[in-house]
Amino acid sequence: MLMIGIRGVEKWNKLDALIQRSPWTTNANLENIVNLSTVNIDMDTKCALGFGLGFSVPRKPDPLTIAKAFVNLDKWGNCSDTNTMLAKGCVYGSMLRDYTDNYPLRFHKAINSLKKVQNIHVTKADKSSVFVILDKNVYVEKMELLLSDNLVYEKLRKNPLATVNKDFNKKLKLVFKDEGIANRFITINASLPYMYGLIKTHKVGNPVRPIVSTVNSSTYELSKWLVILLTPLVGSISDAHLINSTDLINKLQFPVDYSFKLVSFDVTSLFTNVPIAPLHGPVN
Repeated sequence: MLMIGIRGVEKWNKLDALIQRSPWTTNANLENIVNLSTVNIDMDTKCALGFGLGFSVPRKPDPLTIAKAFVNLDKWGNCSDTNTMLAKGCVYGSMLRDYTDNYPLRFHKAINSLKKVQNIHVTKADKSSVFVILDKNVYVEKMELLLSDNLVYEKLRKNPLATVNKDFNKKLKLVFKDEGIANRFITINASLPYMYGLIKTHKVGNPVRPIVSTVNSSTYELSKWLVILLTPLVGSISDAHLINSTDLINKLQFPVDYSFKLVSFDVTSLFTNVPIAPLHGPVN
């Protein structure tokens, strides 16, 4: 019994050494996780999250989702029957290949275990792709503190979803005289926008930045269409537009006196502090 115990320990140590040398361990960036919670996060979970928000494992294609996509392509797409059939052949042909999941089992277990922890909230950091883990009650308190500002937020007495959808669909038909275009953006089973918070890990106290997601809301499809139309115009109307800090440096290619100072202003809660009334004229 003693010899079996020793051999078992030796095998365990050997397995642990292999795991530590595994590319799945050595390539994980543990700086991608900021744990602000009172829960201890084990190494397997840290490594699983250490590949960042942009990492995902291959998933077996969902035939129903693909079939719905082709229905939408036939209905709204501007594709010939030949190209559509070629696309279907390529996609459905690729689904016949064997699906192999090379993601380590220990990572699957770690992520599933993390999902079962009820008293934590996992989100991302503001201005970075870092995972932030904090106690759920702390996250709720931070969000409720934002919503308690009566100058910015107003509590509604009833769910406005039905009224919003009805008004939006009505105005669509007034704006778009082409019935085909109007029907493209009409919503039936839309959802209300929802708010969540990104944690500002670079600031004292880790405040939250409120983000309002309009995915699947009444205006979602119309907004995506407008983005496609307006994005090419960004930067062509005003020279004041900057893409990033590199673009700023390129535009400052002129002699600057040493007495000059470059000042950056930090605006707090920009969008909720923009005065609406003065904008009506220019927008209309």
